[in-house]
Amino acid sequence: MAKVKAWKIADSSQPDFPDDFEIAQKAVLQVTDIKSNHNKYYAVELHQADENGATLYRVFTHYGRTDDLDRNPESGQKECRYYDSLGDAQAGYQSIYNQKTAPRKGYKELSLAASNIGSQKARGTSSGEVDEKTLAKIEEAEKEKAGKKRRNHRKPSTSMRRFAHWLNTSLPKQPMHSPAR
Repeated sequence: MAKVKAWKIADSSQPDFPDDFEIAQKAVLQVTDIKSNHNKYYAVELHQADENGATLYRVFTHYGRTDDLDRNPESGQKECRYYDSLGDAQAGYQSIYNQKTAPRKGYKELSLAASNIGSQKARGTSSGEVDEKTLAKIEEAEKEKAGKKRRNHRKPSTSMRRFAHWLNTSLPKQPMHSPAR
């Protein structure tokens, strides 16, 4: 397969690609080595879009240091590689995946219930195989969170009511004065 140009996401001269696309494949990879201070992520996605009767393909990558994401979710490098066919795009995706997961690079694929790594469309979605037990815990946490929100909107807590009562009974009453005219 011929080498394909990687376009930086902000490069205005890159080929046009519709904002409305499908993510046909994706993987989030990570390598951590405390001794060498490596704590890196690499997301690879295969995008497919229809435009004017033609199907367009690209492979989107997002990579950087994991610690940088805590400070800035937009950090890291984002690139796109464009292909003429699904077969070429799949081969490009697989080539990147194989290169990163080879022993020399050492990345491992992660299974995530939600991620802030990858394209804007991929963020907040799962990656890899998320097991049923994890999905059940997520659902349980969301129900609990929703229940807490409902409880918080009912009435002020006992301590707040006591404070309001103390405030009303303890402070000296000041007459309201109208400004002199």
